[in-house]
Amino acid sequence: MKRAVTVLAALVCLAAGAVRGLDLSAYNDWSTGFVTWGSVWTRYGVLAGVLVLAGVTALVQTPGPYRITAPSRGLGVFGLLASVLFAAYAGGQVMLLWPERDWFGLVQAVLFFLTGLWLLLTGLAHLGEELTPPTHSAVLGVGATLGFYLLTVGRFGFAPSSVERIGPTVEVFSALLALLLSTALVRLLYVGQVRSGRWLYFLGFAAFFLCTCLELPQTFLSWRNGADGLADLALSLLLALIGLAGLGAAWAVSGQQEDTLPDEDD
Repeated sequence: MKRAVTVLAALVCLAAGAVRGLDLSAYNDWSTGFVTWGSVWTRYGVLAGVLVLAGVTALVQTPGPYRITAPSRGLGVFGLLASVLFAAYAGGQVMLLWPERDWFGLVQAVLFFLTGLWLLLTGLAHLGEELTPPTHSAVLGVGATLGFYLLTVGRFGFAPSSVERIGPTVEVFSALLALLLSTALVRLLYVGQVRSGRWLYFLGFAAFFLCTCLELPQTFLSWRNGADGLADLALSLLLALIGLAGLGAAWAVSGQQEDTLPDEDD
């Protein structure tokens, strides 16, 4: 039942993302970011409705903490592949931004390199036979989330002030969800559990919807129309990967049974 609900919710997210892409293609002014037909609040209402659905499906899941008990081969492969893309993005950004001395962008690139390094170590840890933390200390794990923190601050600080532009609003919340999800995953991989499986489920689905289903198609269309650069598209691809990790986390939580939960005294 819980897995079926999860599949249905994922399909709704994908469908909403496809509809949003069609809406952008037909009714968006790329030079200003404003919609050219219909109400912007109707569009916000649809997006909010999908997030409400994610919250409702989270309530269907088993209450209590979620514990990781064994290595995940899927997480191992994902970590290795994602680490390559994060490192490639970081290297490309350093080469592009160093001549301009764009210190904000350079610091963010270095932090995303740390994210890639942590993903590499996470992938290697989960390809082993025993469940072990990615590193002995969680310092690198915390550092791996700081790139998303800086991205959230940057997007919030430089986003257009008008909420009539849906695109920048999506980008701000996409970065925020990537930050919240990555923080929860770092805790899970080092501590071994999170206090609320339902909260992890919601974060995973919200990140999947905003990062993968909304931002990536939006940035691709913006790039096709000359409003965004290739670096913007590459960054959205990285966030889409975090969204896929969120979907994987939600899928794992939906497979948890009540009799597998740890006792309160543990």
